Amino acid sequence: MSEARSRRVAAHARANSGSPRSSASADELVENFDDGQHLVELVMRVLARNFGKPLTLQDIGDASGYSVYQIIRVFRRRLGTTPHAYLMRVRLEYAAERLSQGDTIAGAAADAGFSDQSHLTRHFKRVFGMTPRNYVLAGKRMAAAISLASKGFTVHSGQAALQTQRACSESVELL
Repeated sequence: MSEARSRRVAAHARANSGSPRSSASADELVENFDDGQHLVELVMRVLARNFGKPLTLQDIGDASGYSVYQIIRVFRRRLGTTPHAYLMRVRLEYAAERLSQGDTIAGAAADAGFSDQSHLTRHFKRVFGMTPRNYVLAGKRMAAAISLASKGFTVHSGQAALQTQRACSESVELL
C-alpha cells in the first residue's frame, strides 16, 4: 500500500474510531477527500508533464494510491470527461501548435505521443473537424489573407475566398 493511501486509511480509521461502522464505500471516501479536487489536479499534472510518453492509468494509480476506477470516476465527475479523453485533447492541442509552427504531420504526431501519423489524423479530424493537412493549409490561407489585407486589398467575402485560394495555391506550389 502506498504512503498516501496509508495516510488516507489511517485518517479514516481515526475519524470513525468509537463510532458505529460507517457504510461509506471506498469510492465515497475518495470523492469526499477534498471533493476529489486533489486527485484531479494530480492526474492533470501527470498527464500534462508526460503526454508524449506511453502512460497508463495503472501507472497514475500506483503513484497516487488510488485505483484506476476511482481515478476515472472522480475525474469524470469533476471535469465531465475521462482521463484518456483529456490526454488526447492535450496531445491534440500540442500537435496543432507544432503544425502551426511548421512541423511535419509525422513529426508533430511523434512528439505529441501518437503512435503514428494516422493515429493523429483520426483523432484530429474527430476533434477539430479537419485533417492535420487541411489545418496546415487553412493556416496558410489565413496568413495569405492577412498578407493581402496588409497590402491594401479591400476584398469582399467572395473575392477574399478567391484571392486566398490563389495565394494558397501559389504558396503550396512553392513547397
